[in-house]
Amino acid sequence: MATFGLTPVVSAFPTPAAEGFPNYIQFQANGTNLGAADADTVNFVGGRVTRGTGENSGAVTVTMAGMVWRDVTGNTTLVRGDAENGIATTGSTGTQTITVPADTGDAATDLPVGSCVVLFQAGAAGLAVQPGAGVTLLYRTAAFTATAAGRYATLTLVKRSANIWLLCGDMGAL
Repeated sequence: MATFGLTPVVSAFPTPAAEGFPNYIQFQANGTNLGAADADTVNFVGGRVTRGTGENSGAVTVTMAGMVWRDVTGNTTLVRGDAENGIATTGSTGTQTITVPADTGDAATDLPVGSCVVLFQAGAAGLAVQPGAGVTLLYRTAAFTATAAGRYATLTLVKRSANIWLLCGDMGAL
């Protein structure tokens, strides 16, 4: 986990000004405000921002977490928490299907544009990717939307725009 701090050059955070001046930093992700103006800690995909208190009130600390893996034993559908993380399929027989859901228009639940999700076939079961209704998967060979035969194959999904995903990696046909 990496941590770094931001400290303004001025002695206050930020320097008090006219009554209408915002005395805070507003963090955003994809145009959505993260936390209220008086929030001391703001959580966002991949990390956390914390504002200092007391004599450290002029400091902001950003903590970035590494990739988080979600182990699944059966079929699953991507969720917002999968953005910038990975899914490891651990089934031992058959095929596990990962469904890419359509956008709902709700920024709190949709995976952000530009998100990447790593898919890892940890078990013996094959791993297939299936688009939800209204989702387009872009990939090189029409027949290949699964991992190549064999354990430890890896695929990556990248959200290019609303309901448009790139699928690449160790692809094959089931």
